[in-house]
Amino acid sequence: MRETFLAFTDKLKLFFSEFFDGHPLRMYLGVMSVLLLYQYGLIRDWNWTVPSPTLKQGFWMNFIFENYNRKTYRIVLSIINILTMLFISFLFYSKYVM
Repeated sequence: MRETFLAFTDKLKLFFSEFFDGHPLRMYLGVMSVLLLYQYGLIRDWNWTVPSPTLKQGFWMNFIFENYNRKTYRIVLSIINILTMLFISFLFYSKYVM
């Protein structure tokens, strides 16, 4: 069973490396699509975008969640998500466009 799982993961790694190595734009579009979907979920207040308050997220996120409301927590996550998208865009354009 373990050998078949390792063979499967090797085939999966090979597929992704062949799929993305020749076309880095595909990887960029895929990552940005996931981040945009997450951003849309934060805006629409979908339940899966904001974790339960009982989960340990870190000091600052627990502080925000305990002292403010769910909306403030979503705003902070949106700001972090937007900064992540800008950083990924900067990396992509600085490497492949310039």
